[in-house]
Amino acid sequence: MTYIRIIIAIAALLALSPDVVPAQPPAYPDITISAAQRARLDAEVAQVPADLRDRFEKLYQDWKRAWDQPHIRFRSNSAAVRDTEEFPTLVALGPQILPLVVAKLLDRDEFRALQIYDVLQDRPDLQATNRFEGEQRRALEAARRWLSR
Repeated sequence: MTYIRIIIAIAALLALSPDVVPAQPPAYPDITISAAQRARLDAEVAQVPADLRDRFEKLYQDWKRAWDQPHIRFRSNSAAVRDTEEFPTLVALGPQILPLVVAKLLDRDEFRALQIYDVLQDRPDLQATNRFEGEQRRALEAARRWLSR
């Protein structure tokens, strides 16, 4: 019975000390871009031929479905999404799809698009280099670098 009282006392102390237990997980960094950057990205996306945009979107969705395969899903390496039949077909669309990929990178749930970006982006100054901050932050860094070129 005394153990229960101790646990209740500790729980009460933790509830009174917001510094001990964070109220929420750390926030994802601000993914907003400037109006000028948004206009530029929208213009560059619009310059991609409509049939290529449609083909990219279909292949991208097929690629996303492939992530559920056990040999992909249960690997901790985010580059595992390259090990699908769909990935080479998607990358074969070439650098012309980079505006579409960057638009995906601005969605925090689409950070795996970074794998496409890394293959297609051949300019080192536009590649996200900080591999210690996680893939979502690296995806955002890549998008920001590309948009500031």
